[in-house]
Amino acid sequence: MPLNEGERALLDRACGAAPPPAKPPPIGTDSDYPDFITNLLLTVLDLRLQNRIVDRAIRSYWHDRWDEIRTLDDLERVLARFPDDVEGNRAAARYLWGYLYGDRLRWLRGLGWIVRDHGLLVIVN
Repeated sequence: MPLNEGERALLDRACGAAPPPAKPPPIGTDSDYPDFITNLLLTVLDLRLQNRIVDRAIRSYWHDRWDEIRTLDDLERVLARFPDDVEGNRAAARYLWGYLYGDRLRWLRGLGWIVRDHGLLVIVN
């Protein structure tokens, strides 16, 4: 489900108000995060969360869900098993990355929709 105009405006304001970090985090390379799904997850997780939490969430995905979720189709199929509401998004977040960040899971649903709607899918051999 895509974000509505009010939600998008709220997200834009929140992103604009986020101060830059006092010390920039180390920059990952393509070899650190080479796959499309990890980068989708990072897009929603890495907004104002501590690096160690983001790292743990990504490592949880890699350890527990890597074999199951490798494409946007896989991701959408898994997310379809969970209702798009507060509790469903929390359950999906716990399943996907081991944390109860249901708000970020909702953002991930919207990001997946945007990626598909705008033809931004990455095909990896």
